[in-house]
Amino acid sequence: MTANRKTSSSRSAGKDIAQFAPNFTVYALPPHVVCLYSEDRKFFLHGELYCSLATAIGKGGKSLQQLVDELGRKFPPGKVEEALKGLIERRYVVPLSVASAVSGFWASLGLPPGMAEKDLADCRVAIQSIDVKGAAEFGAALSDLGVHVVKRSPDLTVVLVNDYLERRLAELNRQHVKAKTPWLLVQPSGAFPLVGPVFDPGKSACWTCLFDRMIRNREVKGFLERGPARTVSVSPLSRNTLGQAAIQFAALEVAKAIATGFRTELNDHIVSHDFLGSTTVKHYVARRPQCPTCGSRKLRDPRRAPVPIELGPGARLMITSGGYRTVSSRATVARFKKHVSPLTGVVTRLERIEADLPMNTNFHATHNFSAPAQNVDELREALSGRSFGKGSTAEQAEASALMEAIERYSGIFQGDEIRVTRRFTDFAPGDAILPNDVLLFSAAQTVADQTPTDELSSTQKAPAPFDPSARIEWSPVWSLRDRRFRYLPTSLLYFFYRGPAAFQADSNGCAAGNTIEEAIVQGFLELVERDAYAIWWYNRSQRAEVDLSQFDDSYVRDLHSQLAATGRKLWVLDVTSDLGIPT
Repeated sequence: MTANRKTSSSRSAGKDIAQFAPNFTVYALPPHVVCLYSEDRKFFLHGELYCSLATAIGKGGKSLQQLVDELGRKFPPGKVEEALKGLIERRYVVPLSVASAVSGFWASLGLPPGMAEKDLADCRVAIQSIDVKGAAEFGAALSDLGVHVVKRSPDLTVVLVNDYLERRLAELNRQHVKAKTPWLLVQPSGAFPLVGPVFDPGKSACWTCLFDRMIRNREVKGFLERGPARTVSVSPLSRNTLGQAAIQFAALEVAKAIATGFRTELNDHIVSHDFLGSTTVKHYVARRPQCPTCGSRKLRDPRRAPVPIELGPGARLMITSGGYRTVSSRATVARFKKHVSPLTGVVTRLERIEADLPMNTNFHATHNFSAPAQNVDELREALSGRSFGKGSTAEQAEASALMEAIERYSGIFQGDEIRVTRRFTDFAPGDAILPNDVLLFSAAQTVADQTPTDELSSTQKAPAPFDPSARIEWSPVWSLRDRRFRYLPTSLLYFFYRGPAAFQADSNGCAAGNTIEEAIVQGFLELVERDAYAIWWYNRSQRAEVDLSQFDDSYVRDLHSQLAATGRKLWVLDVTSDLGIPT
């Protein structure tokens, strides 16, 4: 019992010994200045008291009370205590611990002394490898960082793979989701090693969620795997690490997640390192509520009941040159830009289009907007998928391109959409809408486009006359006017529908927004705009020119001047239709 009391007393005394946080090198500049210097932070303390404190703490071995007693001979004890309290609260001074590079790193993350070491020791980590060399080296790197590596009963399993889309991961994912055990992916091979995310069943995305996003952005790999292509040579880089760099990078990211109690972005991001460009990037991994592995079974049932759209008062709309918005363009981009990533994004790139006019502000978003390619020509066309945005400011153009790409993605057929298989004649009168009541092709157009020709693609032709007795899939749409559901052919509502279809969806009137109300306004105004434009254009109608000089608008003046300087003219026509909405 006596020995135990001594040990406890010794530990308590150790905790009271003060030292500077191990991430700082401390310089005293007598008589009045102290500098705490680290790679990412630099602080100056002013006053003779701080100089004396720094010197005393730097010598080591003194408790807080001893520091007060020693310096209290020269300075008021209350002032010494106050200075020490401030240094401790800012974590410039911490309880005595082993000063090492690793402890200095944890201190740089702002972790309290001992917290990282405790979390690392308490989390049992197992390593599993799927045809990856370097598992032993990875385990050693984790151990060097203080991670508790085990072979059985882990709290976290780290799986090493050469490819995040390795199909054997599907079964492993199902096992972890069923057992509710967290795991984490690492790809140490290649020039672009990857770490994360942490898959925590019930709290985060699962591997199936990740697969859905990543496979969309690997159009070429997907095409090769679907078709008759055969592998004749394999790059050794795809199955081997570049020395120990990727191993150490991955080990440090895993240790950071554990040491912070899994409060890092690794919870919902992949971290990639580009050895070619020497950059590190985070890629957001979205949790899909309808995921077939971890999502809601109800949301995957195409026979589920549709949910009416209830419009709320929403936020006050702001009028911008980009339309009516609930928040600024900058706020929109900040909210949704996490979906821009070449690995996991809805958008792979979001870039400004360089133009000859500074005020010609345009952006384009690169994204996969195509059905799975069946040949190289289709693949080439698919790889050119773009959405475009314009605006009087760069923020408006960026938001426009980003939201249009999200709109396109949201309209792609997934297989879990609500639908029923019926004939048009099976519906009660008024419950279904004839396709041509939406398409509005004339009889002459329909007949003319059924004439065989190689000049028009299927998207440029009017569909064949609809057979009301044909059994097809129908999906519900909500009427804001009548407050009831009606049905349209599923193929008319979703892009790349994977069923028998005589109709193809288009994006007219589609929109994405910060709220459902904002999206509806944008979609409706797009239809108004295109309807008015078509009436003017196809009828060659005379429309009045808008006198821009009546507007005291600096943007209009500057744009007019820039166009004039390049020999161009600016006209604005009022093409407002009988709807009465200015266009």
